[in-house]
Amino acid sequence: MTRSRTLLGFLVTLAIALLLAACGGTTDTSAPQATATKGLAPTAPPASALSQGSPDAKVVLVTFEDFQCPYCLQYATQIEPTLIKEYVDTGKIRYEYHNFVILGTESTKAAIGAYCAGDQGKFWAFHDRLFQVELAAGQLQNEKNNAGRFTDATLASMATDLGLDRPAFDTCYAGPEAAQAIKNDASLASSLKIQGTPTFTLNGKVVSSPSSIGGWRQLLNQTIAAAQ
Repeated sequence: MTRSRTLLGFLVTLAIALLLAACGGTTDTSAPQATATKGLAPTAPPASALSQGSPDAKVVLVTFEDFQCPYCLQYATQIEPTLIKEYVDTGKIRYEYHNFVILGTESTKAAIGAYCAGDQGKFWAFHDRLFQVELAAGQLQNEKNNAGRFTDATLASMATDLGLDRPAFDTCYAGPEAAQAIKNDASLASSLKIQGTPTFTLNGKVVSSPSSIGGWRQLLNQTIAAAQ
């Protein structure tokens, strides 16, 4: 599925080579490792609304993120759009998103809101809007969590702005299905021994996250070549 991934109003000029350190964990951010960690079971694909790219792709990149994590924000604004354009939209890989809530109540609320937007085919638009809010608030320079950016009211307003069916969104947001989906993602992350965000798997195996777009290209190209 092709879509425009340009985030509105980049407010920062941080060098793309900044290390993508993990929020709340110890994810290795050194040079890319072509050989993934061995012995981990492949991840189950999430709902189609939370994935994009060819379902027949031999390489599946999965990201585990928290919407309040500044390093997820850095990845989402500085790395992800290029990966989508070069590898997902061209059919080389499938790309999947999992919520891994580690930074508190508003992270949970944001994850549930995004999941419910996905019920209406707007997960990625909601995903982008959440990170735009964090970017505008200066989360890259001065991390603040649970500061009132992702309240029930602000998330409902986002849903309205994105043209979602509000009664359906509100029912999903208050219901048990979305909350359970977030718990399921947490259980999956635990089974993979993931401790921080963003963390990535390639074909079900945890990999070190490269610190630059060049490192990502190297890692993905090597993985795609090996999968042929």
